[in-house]
Amino acid sequence: MKQDNMFVKKLFGRFFLPALFSSLALAVGAVADSLYVGSSVGESGLFVIGAAYPIYMVFSTLSIGMASGGAVHFASALGEGKEKKAKNIFFSTLFFDLAGIILLVVLGLILRDPLIRLLGPAADIETSRTMRSYITLMLVCSPVLFLQAPLQYFVYADGNPKLASAALIAGNVCDCAFGFLFIVVFKTGVIGSVISTLCGAVVMECVCLTHFF
Repeated sequence: MKQDNMFVKKLFGRFFLPALFSSLALAVGAVADSLYVGSSVGESGLFVIGAAYPIYMVFSTLSIGMASGGAVHFASALGEGKEKKAKNIFFSTLFFDLAGIILLVVLGLILRDPLIRLLGPAADIETSRTMRSYITLMLVCSPVLFLQAPLQYFVYADGNPKLASAALIAGNVCDCAFGFLFIVVFKTGVIGSVISTLCGAVVMECVCLTHFF
């Protein structure tokens, strides 16, 4: 019983940190985007980002939930010396994570207009169009945006926490830098927020993928 409790506590400590850092990363990215959009676009831009944020959180909850659960089973299999089982868990988690995200994307695109009305009526036609474009682009980019959590968690679980942390830091730095570039310098508005987040996600995923090759 004591050994089981120690194992559970060890797993909790091992996977609590990436979950905490992932949540902090989301918060930092959201604050940075809000600052850039607020200074460059104004209230209408902040309304669009705030209204669409629940969509982002649905995808994030799905991705982080599957990543943390899969990584626990992955680490358990590795601890038992079952490498083949661990690989199957890794690929199964990626598959179901992507499948769930793609399903939500399809549903979101089909129900886009009712969803926009549910999230909140825009003050004018221009803001409504911007919100529609923002949500559409966010949905289309979601399979890439939300592949970050599974990769980070499994790199961490596979005994490489330094690389997982480095990937998280690199992705967030790039997100903030590209956010300033696209939103403030290039004046792309709220669309630039999605593009910068996508660039940060790609950088993070590329860093994580170096662990597997």
